Amino acid sequence: MKKYFLLILFLLLISRSSFCSTPLMKADSLLNALKYAKEDTNKVKLLFQLSDISSDDSVTMEYAFRALKLAEKLNYQKGIADACNNIGYVYNQRGEISQAFKYYQKSLNATEGIGDKKGMAALLNNIAVVYERQGAISIALEYYQKSLKLREEIIDKNGIAKQLNNIGLLYKSQGDIEHADAYMQKSLKNMKELNDTNGIAMTLINLGFISQSNGKFDNALEYFQKSLEIYRQTGYQKGIASALYNIGLNYSLQGDSDKSMGFYEQSLNVLGKDGDKITIAANLNNIGKIYSEKKNYSEAENYCAQSLEIAKSAGVPERISYASEALSKIYSEEGKYKQAFEMHVLFKQMADSINNQETRKATVRKQMQYEFDKKDALANAEITRQRLIKNSTFAGFGIVGVFSFLLVRSVNRRRKTVFDNQVSQVEMKALRAQMNPHFIFNSLNSIHSFIQQNKGEKASDYLIKFSRLMRLILENSNHEEVPLESDLEALGLYMELEAARMNNKFTFSIHVADDIDRENTIVPPLILQPFVENSIWHGMMHKEENGMIRINISKNGDMIKCTVEDNGVGREKAKELKSTTQKGKHESLGMKITNERIEIINRIKKSKAFVALKDLYDETRNPLGTLVEVQLPLETGF
Repeated sequence: MKKYFLLILFLLLISRSSFCSTPLMKADSLLNALKYAKEDTNKVKLLFQLSDISSDDSVTMEYAFRALKLAEKLNYQKGIADACNNIGYVYNQRGEISQAFKYYQKSLNATEGIGDKKGMAALLNNIAVVYERQGAISIALEYYQKSLKLREEIIDKNGIAKQLNNIGLLYKSQGDIEHADAYMQKSLKNMKELNDTNGIAMTLINLGFISQSNGKFDNALEYFQKSLEIYRQTGYQKGIASALYNIGLNYSLQGDSDKSMGFYEQSLNVLGKDGDKITIAANLNNIGKIYSEKKNYSEAENYCAQSLEIAKSAGVPERISYASEALSKIYSEEGKYKQAFEMHVLFKQMADSINNQETRKATVRKQMQYEFDKKDALANAEITRQRLIKNSTFAGFGIVGVFSFLLVRSVNRRRKTVFDNQVSQVEMKALRAQMNPHFIFNSLNSIHSFIQQNKGEKASDYLIKFSRLMRLILENSNHEEVPLESDLEALGLYMELEAARMNNKFTFSIHVADDIDRENTIVPPLILQPFVENSIWHGMMHKEENGMIRINISKNGDMIKCTVEDNGVGREKAKELKSTTQKGKHESLGMKITNERIEIINRIKKSKAFVALKDLYDETRNPLGTLVEVQLPLETGF
């Protein structure tokens, strides 16, 4: 079963079993048995086993959900518990924390119902891991201790050893080396009594981490070498590669780059091209940094570029951040300033993304607490509802009523699923529109141009504003609504950058009515940005000078009225001047996405938000510009 999430820095215990010859044979046998299985508990077990032996998360989910559906139909609590545990595992691996928490809780409830203490201990451990990953350390420790107590009650020696390991790692993550070492030493003692060779090797690596973080490099090296010896005896390639990497890192921390490089290269040789991408990327980046220290920049660039490519394919922000930071410094030394800036921007984006995870964690922690608090209330509400249905059911009318209710609920659920998917797709499209690649490319070119013209101060100022804008966009994109103050700051930065890039061909102003609290009023993020972008590209681009964009925010009853007015050449003239380019397509897409967002707002909030465009003319029908009016529900944060 996927019951143990043991947090070590190189994920040695989180790795899932992959298909080897025996599991493949087992899978074939299970699939064959499934063809002839009846709709009973044996079929639930077959489906669960198929989900459990798969190394493909999508396959795990498919069979686990099928097992859950049948187990619920049969009211088979053990099947419900096992299926929910595997579903929770996959959601946790994907980073979908609230879903993982939901299914772990459901599994725990079923396990408690049948009195399975070993299963309860495993689930308490898994829930602790979810809390720990969200930074709720005290709650995580409480769940770890509950799990340990249950394992001690049933004398589960293997479980006790692994639980001690997890608690030790938690203390290590908090810098409490004394407690971390004490728990890890107890774990090692238990592993030796059980003669669990892989467990011993893993614990030795963890003890090496603890010694390393305490500055005891000789002790750390001894632990890593012992671990390497055991892994070589068992032939566990991933363990060998990890031990070699950590020996290399240990030498690197002591300043011995020649020895460290040798171990990094050995680790890469063991992994091969198809090994663990995270470890490969780490090895390549560290080798690249050593070459950089030796001023061999061509080799340094080669290794770090490979590391970045692999990190991107693995989708790991930390490793992308490390590789892009190293490449930025290397390119700078080589005089490749444009590439250096591009890597610096990527590094900042990844660093901000990693930092923003803490904000998201806080939100998820609140959500998990809410789910915890409402569990009993929901159960009581469901009991009350069932009693009401039972007491109000009369003969055929009752049957018809229940059938109608189920039918309507099913239809509503389907509609909600479709609508939720639509919301997600539109929000993702909105983020892509806000992160317009043309704008990013043009901004980087402007920075490069300032550097070539020896305008270092302008380049620095532009880069600071550009980085701030990218950060605001990424931060705001994580929320359905943001404070008006934050949204206008992002919009102002965007217009500043575009004005600077176009040699100040236009100016702009933002006016907010006095009766609007900029910090407490909330709006959808960057809802006005596509209209401002159109004003710049349609109106200002073809204007020689004295361009002006005015943004006004005011109240209109229970709505907030936002207008974007420009004195550009007008839409008709712009159409004549504009060739059919991808940029034009992007602008049309931005307008379309905004209209879709407005429709979703109206459906969710039952409001009458709208967008209206108006061409401005003088008395003789000469174009004076364009006016866009956006009306949104007026809402406050508190």
